[in-house]
Amino acid sequence: MTVHHLTNSGEFSLPSATERYAPDLILVPEHLDIFLRPTISEKKAVVTVTHTVRANKMGTHKLQLDGINFEIKKIEDPSGNAVRSMYDGKIITIVWTTPFAKNEVRKITIDYIVSNPIGGMMFCNPTNEQKGRWLVTDHETHRARYWLACVDHTAVRTTLKLVVDHHADLLCFGPGAKTSETVHGDRKLTTWELKYKCPAYLLCVAVGEFTVWEDGDWQGKPVAAFAAKEVSKETLARNFGPTKSLLQVCEKYLGPLPWPKYYQFAAPGIGGAMENISLVSWDDIFLFDEVMHKDWHRIVDQINLHEMAHTWFGDLVVCREYAHVWLKESWATYMEVVWLAEVYGESESQYERLRQRRGYFGEVKSRYSRPIVTRTFDTPWQMYDKHLYPGGSVRIHMLRKMIGDEAFWVAVRDYIETYREKTVDTDDFRKKLEQHSGRNLNQFFEQWILSKGYPKVKVTQQYSIEKQQLRITIEQSP
Repeated sequence: MTVHHLTNSGEFSLPSATERYAPDLILVPEHLDIFLRPTISEKKAVVTVTHTVRANKMGTHKLQLDGINFEIKKIEDPSGNAVRSMYDGKIITIVWTTPFAKNEVRKITIDYIVSNPIGGMMFCNPTNEQKGRWLVTDHETHRARYWLACVDHTAVRTTLKLVVDHHADLLCFGPGAKTSETVHGDRKLTTWELKYKCPAYLLCVAVGEFTVWEDGDWQGKPVAAFAAKEVSKETLARNFGPTKSLLQVCEKYLGPLPWPKYYQFAAPGIGGAMENISLVSWDDIFLFDEVMHKDWHRIVDQINLHEMAHTWFGDLVVCREYAHVWLKESWATYMEVVWLAEVYGESESQYERLRQRRGYFGEVKSRYSRPIVTRTFDTPWQMYDKHLYPGGSVRIHMLRKMIGDEAFWVAVRDYIETYREKTVDTDDFRKKLEQHSGRNLNQFFEQWILSKGYPKVKVTQQYSIEKQQLRITIEQSP
């Protein structure tokens, strides 16, 4: 998603913008147990979150969690350790009376109610336009905090278990694998577990009346799509049918799909598409009818491929800070180029690279120039511009051509395998490329990734008929 700036002043950020860094992780969450009981008609939910935390340092005793406008009922350590807590409507501060030993593990449980959250969790009740009822979540960049008590930052990854208590006539989808489903009268308890470490912004939940289209499995893992009940299975099959062929392309270059399933859904208000781990979300504006799909199917497939590429770049390997968000978005954009070459031929891929260059150059000329990696921004959304998507993509292609296909893709797969379930910054990627190519890439990264702009070249030519000579002059300006 692209966020448009309020000004074309030539500056990327406002003068008040400060450098952004990841939080200290002295007391770090390692696992989340989430109990969710939604009341869709009232746009509210009862939530219990238990954090399993580990101390990286002896003597620490304080944990701070993000949480916006919760009605907190109780905070306690289930093992009986004495705690006190404070809440200002934004930050939940928990202090243990007895400090932690190094590497000690404890738990903390927060019971609270969320009512009509302004972000992160969306509800729908039947209207003239919408026949079904559902809730879905959408967290990028920092919107998990509107319903989930968590450290809402990419630097924190946890495994998780989600238990949803919902009406028995509704379906429930969550991250990872469904491990149980039991009915108790008119209620149902559905449990989803994710054994891969997940940052809060990649956690997704969907509960409601849905049409589900199942497309068998891919390498033993189920592939499916769903949407509000007024959407037909034929529409879902038409728009999401190519998913398995796209998985084949991604796996060829990046390695096996890590998740236990690959599900996608569409709902109003998503505002684009989002690469939630094993449960990708789309805005339902992309669910084209048969006539529109004939003209627009390739853009749907391209978006599908983009979000799928995040499985490896952004989900399996997570950016430690938004300063390094090109490691997911530029990469997903570049995988579109790779896919076009694979499916439609090199000329189509070349045209896409041309289109990407023009998009990036256009933003530089008309709005501002910034480094691909920068810590100074007003909000994380501000980073989602044409520098990030096409600007970073064309730089990845430059790197590929510099070091050659064989070394490049070996380095990329090694990077993915080395940092799976971890967080990374730009140096981690650079060092893998250097390791497998033997090239010193510091100068390239300083010029093309850490500095703003690009070479501005003026080319003039003069032909002498008498001498039959062509003089070409190339001038590079600052």
